Amino acid sequence: MSIEIKTNYFPIEHQKKQKISSGEKFIPEPHKKVAKGMEERFLLHMIKQMKKSVQKSEADSTASDFYNSQLDSERAKILAEKEGGVGIQKLILNQIYPIEKRSKENLERYQNLEKSKLDAINKYKTFKNIKLHKNQGDSL
Repeated sequence: MSIEIKTNYFPIEHQKKQKISSGEKFIPEPHKKVAKGMEERFLLHMIKQMKKSVQKSEADSTASDFYNSQLDSERAKILAEKEGGVGIQKLILNQIYPIEKRSKENLERYQNLEKSKLDAINKYKTFKNIKLHKNQGDSL
């Protein structure tokens, strides 16, 4: 008599979600911010369009318009910040940083490249300051 042990207790949807979410930790933060920002802008546009479809009984004042626009922006921000937003972030991330490229090695390469860019910028600024000080010293 043999006993078969099942190790796969979760439905396929849960397994796919785990695979995708495990790759999300290897997405650089700037990419995540861009995707979140794009989703916020889309949601804000959607909220504004929905409000246009409702008839108002009287015209709003300038202050009321300003308050409502701020309120709409916050609503869009809250919707985008919910876990996974409404799904647009994932679509954008899949386009700008495909799942195949999500790995620890690629994230480290990206971070090293960003670090080397910052180092080059800092060296340039230091060189520029030294050159500026030398030129000022020559004129005195």
